[in-house]
Amino acid sequence: MSEPFYQRLLKLQSHTDPAGLVEEALGLIVETSRARLAYLELYADSEPTPRFWRGHGLSTSTLEEIRSRLSTGVISSAIAEGETISTPSARMDSRFKDLESVRQNEIDAVLCAPVGDQLPVGVLYLQGRSEPGAFSNSDQDQVEALCLQVAHVAGRLLGLSLEEETKRFVHGRAREVLVKHDGNLTAAARELGIGRAWLRTILRRK
Repeated sequence: MSEPFYQRLLKLQSHTDPAGLVEEALGLIVETSRARLAYLELYADSEPTPRFWRGHGLSTSTLEEIRSRLSTGVISSAIAEGETISTPSARMDSRFKDLESVRQNEIDAVLCAPVGDQLPVGVLYLQGRSEPGAFSNSDQDQVEALCLQVAHVAGRLLGLSLEEETKRFVHGRAREVLVKHDGNLTAAARELGIGRAWLRTILRRK
């Protein structure tokens, strides 16, 4: 009998290497969710590429395509809203069905969550399952628990908290855009690609 998910999740705390953490965390969630394609990365917003990342079932072209979605679509929504995106069929979902990548690849089941419980410091993206059907509520619960654990352990391993680093950068960027639009929250939120409520939350944090 395999070891229960949450026992294995707790063991992620023993990692001393961020790359190993990302690799084991992705392997764990792929095994439990039976995701066909998966991608996990940790990043700092001031850097152009992720610090640590791992893919599962991805060709080079598919990997680059998924990374391109960091600024659009499902992944962008998860990062901007700080919430898990779950849909049984992206190509039938009114939020995503008009996206070129969704139409071209006929993307169905997707589960995508930000890494971290406040401002995201990474993202976990699961697409399709090796078995028919959508991702379950249990899958979503496990994804969210794993993302919180990864954010916590990664912050410790990297010395400077990824969460704090990201909060400083995002707060500064939000202030910069707000000043550019003379304090107009609606215009600033539109340029940043987030909602007004989320922009207010960012501006309250320092």
